[in-house]
Amino acid sequence: MKRKHLIQLVAITLVIIGITWWVLPPQHPVSSSSGQQYLFPELLKQLNEVTEINIVTADQSFTITRSDGHWGLQEKQGYAVNLEKVRDLLIGMGELQIVEEKTTNPKLYEKLGLNEVTEKGSTAVLVTLKKGPDQVIANLLVGNTQPAKVDSSRHEAYVRKPTEKQTLLAMGLSPIAKSSKDWLEQVIVDIEQKRIHLVKVTHADGYEFSISKPAVKDSDYQLNNVPAGQQPKISPHDFNQMAGMLSRLNLTDVVPEQQIDFEKNLTYKAVFSSFDGLEVTLVAAHQDGKQFAKLAVASIPVVEKASSTGESAADAEKTTEETGNNDSESTTFLKVEEEVKKEIETLQSRWQGWAFEVPQYKFNTLLKKEADLLEAKKEAEPAQDSSGGSVVNWDALQGNKEPDELGQPATTSPDDSSVSVPKNDSVSSESEVETESTNETTD
Repeated sequence: MKRKHLIQLVAITLVIIGITWWVLPPQHPVSSSSGQQYLFPELLKQLNEVTEINIVTADQSFTITRSDGHWGLQEKQGYAVNLEKVRDLLIGMGELQIVEEKTTNPKLYEKLGLNEVTEKGSTAVLVTLKKGPDQVIANLLVGNTQPAKVDSSRHEAYVRKPTEKQTLLAMGLSPIAKSSKDWLEQVIVDIEQKRIHLVKVTHADGYEFSISKPAVKDSDYQLNNVPAGQQPKISPHDFNQMAGMLSRLNLTDVVPEQQIDFEKNLTYKAVFSSFDGLEVTLVAAHQDGKQFAKLAVASIPVVEKASSTGESAADAEKTTEETGNNDSESTTFLKVEEEVKKEIETLQSRWQGWAFEVPQYKFNTLLKKEADLLEAKKEAEPAQDSSGGSVVNWDALQGNKEPDELGQPATTSPDDSSVSVPKNDSVSSESEVETESTNETTD
């Protein structure tokens, strides 16, 4: 009996072991020399070989390629992508560390965001790293992503290799942008407002205006060539915004320049001249309900030079005179000749052949015309004293003093002070005052 029971027990044990092996297949070796478990143990060594990143979602499929050290979006004719995002993706996959195994049941994939990208409503992202067009180095299906429980500065995501059923919770991969537009290098140009000396705007109908500030130290821009009898209708703050249009000008999208008819759909042309020798010409057009701009850059004579510390020479000299020493605080926004030259080369390379879709609020900055900029000059209201009455210069009224050519009362001597006349009060004549004085004496 004992032997029979022992045989039965061994048989049951073997069955249990077999079921366990079938449900939980053997784990893949993922340990590094430091003991950490990596999903792709050899990937970090191969990152320099990656020349292509393919990203597929339920809605989009696009490819980021590397050529001559330049990463660009293939669907946008190679326009530059954000290098930080490329770096985060490559290193993130190379350092992807397994936290724990999850389900192997395909019916539960949807809860983890790991449905096949070919399925309707899938939120997964399929990432494939390649060496050349054909050699796959690594590929991964990435599902729901969240801040890591053990380290909120990092992220953890549910992942699955496309050829395997096993799902994993892994840490180290930041959220992956699912739209090709989100991979583009967003900044078209970023020139600080303070560097701008002059802005000239010419509208498609021929209307022109310009704004400027004479020196770097001046805080506000002014409208130039204001006609007699008129004055600016908008505040210096609005003019400052115009001068700052090139500050953090970001794209919404980018297309080859030949796809936009700038001559037919021209809205305006704006020329921005900096104090330190940079000129940017922006041509704006409205096409297919979108706002586009093309840009060009050139070198012009310097209006105000930068010091060796980046501070303008005029400001540095002024600070030295005021403080008596040369330890002035650097302003850093003006550039020296070599920096401007390098900036021009960089911008030419970035802009040549491209038309940029720009946000409407930036596009509208320079749309203002005469009716928006100018109004009839308002007459100055008479000055009032503390009692609410008008300040009257009696000598000027009686002919003893002549008003100056600007229409102001002539300057009085120390003995000729002005008289304050309260509102709604009458003033007695000198004869009435004398009569009342006489009567009081007689009485």
